[in-house]
Amino acid sequence: MPRSKLLALASLVLFGCGPSDPRALDASAREDVGASDAAVADAPRVGDAAPAADARTDAGCLERPGELVGERSVATGRFPALAWEGAEGSVSLVAFHRPCTPPGSLIVLRDLAAWSAPALVHVGHTAELARMDDVVVIDLWAADATGMPMTRGGLAAIAARYDEAPDAIVADPDETLAPLGPAGILLPLVAVLDARTLEAVSILMDPREGELEHAVRAARARLVGADEPDPLEPSLVDGRFTRDRWELIQAMAAPFVPPPSPSNAVADDPRAAALGASLFDDAQLSPHGIACRSCHDPDRGFADGLALGVGVAEGTRNTPTVIGIAGSAWPFWDGRVDSVWAQATGPIENPLEMASSRLLVAHRVAGAHRAEYEAIFGALPPLEDADRFPSEGRPGDASWEAMAPADREAVTRVFANVAKAIEAHERTIGWAPGRLEAYAAGDLDALDPEERDGLANFLSLGCVQCHAGPRLANDAFFALGMPGKGEGDDRDEGRFAAFTALAEGEFRMTGPFGDAPGLVDPLAGLVAFPPSTRGAFRTQTLRAIAHTAPYGHAGTFETLTDVVRHYAQIRWPHPADPRVAGSRDLHLISFEESRIPSLVAFLETL
Repeated sequence: MPRSKLLALASLVLFGCGPSDPRALDASAREDVGASDAAVADAPRVGDAAPAADARTDAGCLERPGELVGERSVATGRFPALAWEGAEGSVSLVAFHRPCTPPGSLIVLRDLAAWSAPALVHVGHTAELARMDDVVVIDLWAADATGMPMTRGGLAAIAARYDEAPDAIVADPDETLAPLGPAGILLPLVAVLDARTLEAVSILMDPREGELEHAVRAARARLVGADEPDPLEPSLVDGRFTRDRWELIQAMAAPFVPPPSPSNAVADDPRAAALGASLFDDAQLSPHGIACRSCHDPDRGFADGLALGVGVAEGTRNTPTVIGIAGSAWPFWDGRVDSVWAQATGPIENPLEMASSRLLVAHRVAGAHRAEYEAIFGALPPLEDADRFPSEGRPGDASWEAMAPADREAVTRVFANVAKAIEAHERTIGWAPGRLEAYAAGDLDALDPEERDGLANFLSLGCVQCHAGPRLANDAFFALGMPGKGEGDDRDEGRFAAFTALAEGEFRMTGPFGDAPGLVDPLAGLVAFPPSTRGAFRTQTLRAIAHTAPYGHAGTFETLTDVVRHYAQIRWPHPADPRVAGSRDLHLISFEESRIPSLVAFLETL
């Protein structure tokens, strides 16, 4: 939908003078944005209001900020006296209110989140906005890179993203501007205010190169009674993509370099990777003949082709690929561990998967991998002493609990080292450069017209908000209305329910088996995940996506077309699904089904 129509639509919502039901809008508005009454009802509110007043001085300038009225409208278009927490204290919108100054001064509020790739691109070009005369820029950070509400302390990591600092950077966990999104939000969501009146003069969502700067100049021209400037006409790559969009494409096609694994000292040791490859394929690590490779089959995109994983028995979730897993800070669908090597310990002792034990694993290493193991990690404990080291056992088993504490710790360290070797191997599992990489390198014929249409839709419809960078995943957690296996009280609550397992995990990075005990605990001071994480699951990589069907944490969607259609309909009214926990995230927009084929065509190139 043209940005002019989007602006008008958002303004109707902002000022409370349009239809209360977005479905009453014209068809062209519906097809690009999509909406539902539920989207309105789920929207957060804009903060507490200042006392209502419309007092003006004899000179005619507004003295007080506005107030909130109803769910999403602002009285006379004026914003309330909002306040946020910055790194160095409270920041109030009123501090930037200039009621008796000449017209033309503006305040730009940008709604941002650290998980949003377009938001990060925008802050990387803040200088173009911050250097405009009589413009105050206040950046409101709603969430961190994992989707958790932004805290005052989390702002420090954001500051390095800027090419030039704005006037204020604040934490906005309530996402103050969210009610301005007409039906779903693509970040950045921007409100341009008249500094004299705190009146919103322009609303933009995910503006492209030059659009925000033009909106600021046009707003100023209107306020001073001058002619509005002509819209900018930025140069386009392939006749489609502005500089900021092309920057996102280039980042998607960049080589993948695994980030450091701070708690695994052998993560990038080739010897550990070789040992890990052998262990990954070793079915004798399980008494049932099940290897890591059994479920992570290279011929199936390192997945298994099943709706729910099957080891010794059927599991409760779909088997995700391990392609690009080296970039994951919170593995598993719910992020219940904080490292890739900790994830590798889970399936081995899971009774539904490999149903093995750390004692069996240690004995298998001693019998089949001793030389390779000891060359990296040092001598194994005296496992040949059967009185001290039974052939099988894990925490909770009588055989395990009868062992001396020091012997239990020695075996657990072998178990952790096995997992660290498997991580070293998995860090080598990537993907070969394909047609997307060739296209980004300048071969514009590498993608056919339908695939290029799909790439354009991928950007404009917000897929790139989360599926960005070389892995096409941001590792954050979102509630996307994906049906799980259970219903009612048995619904899968995802991230929300994973807190205890994560906080009390035996193999935490900061625990005794991590290799960097000085690491700062990311859960320090946290007693639970917020309700917004109920039904939230980790963003999965799109690499090799055509080979990893079925899709969703419960394998609900059999084809790419099925899962893309789910997103297309994400905000249209539909019956509540008893298999879905939580509420749908606000940062999603519906779109017409005619776009599905091109999106699928593009995804199949990955």
